[in-house]
Parts: sequence; structure tokens; C-alpha cells
Amino acid sequence: NLKKKVLSPNYTTTAALQKVVVASTHAAILKYLENIVHAAGAWPIKEKLNSTEFEDAVYSLVQRGCDCEKCCSHLEDRTYMDRTLTELEKRVVAVIVLHPWTDSQQLAQIADIYYVTTDFLPRVKQNLEKVFKREVPMLSLEKNKNNVSSYSYLTFVCEAYSRRRANSLLEDALRWSQFDYTAPVKGHISENFVRVAEKLLDLKNKSQRIFGKEITADIVVMIVENMLLKLSASSRTDGHEKMAANIRALFGNISDERGKNQLQKDIEYLRDQSVNLFDRPPSEAAETAVKKIFNAVSI
Repeated sequence: NLKKKVLSPNYTTTAALQKVVVASTHAAILKYLENIVHAAGAWPIKEKLNSTEFEDAVYSLVQRGCDCEKCCSHLEDRTYMDRTLTELEKRVVAVIVLHPWTDSQQLAQIADIYYVTTDFLPRVKQNLEKVFKREVPMLSLEKNKNNVSSYSYLTFVCEAYSRRRANSLLEDALRWSQFDYTAPVKGHISENFVRVAEKLLDLKNKSQRIFGKEITADIVVMIVENMLLKLSASSRTDGHEKMAANIRALFGNISDERGKNQLQKDIEYLRDQSVNLFDRPPSEAAETAVKKIFNAVSI
């Protein structure tokens, strides 16, 4: 389509040709970014359930043995969305259920969007100015037809990756369904929390090679925050008393001081990973989650 427009004899001025080339290039880049977000299943959920609640519902349904079709059917029920899921929401379900991407591929999706928004766009502008021998307005990806900013695309994939990586760390590294604070601990920090720290260090080393320190630090802060929110039951909409009961049920009804001291050291160790790895303070949400855990178990 761009070639047809450029070769059209209807352009009487270079400015008119420039306008259509810039507009077509702009549309192509936007489409590319949308395709990455769609492939990643990273579109935000905004109605009735937020993205975290929506994905938690999907994980819960998967644990009950539901496939993609059954998950979508349940989510359309009044208990959840109470409407037909959009194609974008169905893509989110498919990515969570089927795990089509490796960790490296997910990081590459983030890197692609980061490269387009920070490096590729200025180069396109420079090349267009060479062709038309005049200043070309900077291509703005601030808004597309859905009123979504280009930098939101980067936020979408980073947040989706952080939520899902946090969930996998809770299941595979922390093994949060097997907490036992009645047994003695060999080291200063429980082995499962040390395992999480090692995984986060591996992520830091891998992702920094792909897109640098700042984005990596942002992702790690979000992962730690998401893990603590899950551990504090903050992703649920239960009342205060039920939330506290959920926390106690998760960690076990710790009554002795040794168990409480160990839990405190473990949770603070997880909270401080952003400081240890990047000298970044924990997020406010992470700090609040820690307080909820300690209050629930009377620390």
C-alpha cells in the first residue's frame, strides 16, 4: 500500500508526498508494536477485574484442570466478567494456559518495543529528513486509534512479564504451598527464599545484556512487589480479617518466636532484593504488603 501511494501521480508537491510517507510509516510502526503486545498476551484488563485479578482467575481455573476454552467459558460467567471475552482477553488466557514463549523470548519482546521507542524512531526521523531534505516532525506514537500511548506498550509487556514471572517464582522456586516454619532452618535465610534470590540474580544478568540496567531494575522491582502482594493476599478483595486469616493459613499458624523471627528475616530478604541487586528501594506497595504479613502473624 505504501508503494502504491508513493508511486501515485497525484502528488503535486514534495510536502504532500512527505505527509503520506510519514503517516504510512507511523501506522506500520504502531501495528508492529500492537502485534508484539498481542503475541505476548499483554493487553491490560480494565473492566470488572483488573489484570492481576483476571490472571489469578485464569491460574485458579488451570489448577482445576480447565483448558483455554473452559477458562474462557468460566471467565464469561457472572462470577467473573459477566460478558463475552474480547479477542484480546482470549489471547491473554491462551498465553497463560499454553506458555508459548520461553523466558528469553519474553525478554526479547520487551527489548523489541524498547528498541523501537528509544532508538528506531529517531533513526527513522533522520532518514526521512535525508530523503526530503527538510526537517520532518518527530513521529509520535503517543496515541493510536485505541488511545494507547507507545510507552504504554512497553509498560504492558513489562508488567505482564513481571506478574507471570512472579507467579512462576512463587510456584517453582519459593514453593509457597509448602511453607513450614515449624522445622529448623539450616542457614540464616530459608533455602526457598535463597533460591528466589538466585533466580532474580540470573534474570538480572540475562536481561541487562539485552536491554540494560534501568528496564531490568524496573522489572525486578515489579516482580518482588507482585510476589509480596500475593504472599500478603493483597491481590484479593477479601476484608481485613479474612485477609489476615489467609496469610496465617499460607505461612502456618506460627506461634513460637523462632518461627516468627525466621519468617521476618525471609520476607525482609525478599523485599530487599531490589536494593541488593540494583540499589533501588522497595516499592510502596511492597512495603505495605510486608506490613500486612507481619501484622497477620503478630510480628
